Amino acid sequence: MDNRPGAKVPVSPGIPREDHSLDFPPARFRGILPPVKQFVLVALLAVVAAGCTPKYMNLTSRRVPRVSESVYPFEVQWDTPRRVASNAEVKAFVVVDTQIFPMTKIPNTANRWEAQVPLPAEKTYIPYRFKFEYDYLGNTGPVHASDRSPEYYIIVPRQ
Repeated sequence: MDNRPGAKVPVSPGIPREDHSLDFPPARFRGILPPVKQFVLVALLAVVAAGCTPKYMNLTSRRVPRVSESVYPFEVQWDTPRRVASNAEVKAFVVVDTQIFPMTKIPNTANRWEAQVPLPAEKTYIPYRFKFEYDYLGNTGPVHASDRSPEYYIIVPRQ
């Protein structure tokens, strides 16, 4: 066989010669992903994110009659998809303005807490949040985490 540049390579009859030319035009990417793949990716991320968020059920009345002691009941149910280390280690709080009031777990119920909170007598519209501190099982052991609910409000009308 002749290895010199430009030498003709003999072609055997009956054996097709390999053709390395393209039968189709090369792919041209528009952006990073086609629109359908982008939609599927965003939808998948939304489902994963929604499955990882805690769920709050505010069981506190929105409107309560004014009482002379100005102490009002607050109650919440909280569920998280994380593997919480122990329900005894979950600490719940009601946050009114900058004040934090601890909540107690209601016995014989699943993930429900309550508190008696003194509210300012001069206000009628009082925003508040629930806050939870807990340890969950991560890949390397317990991890400390904290969740805050969306803002709620309570109305205490003047007499």
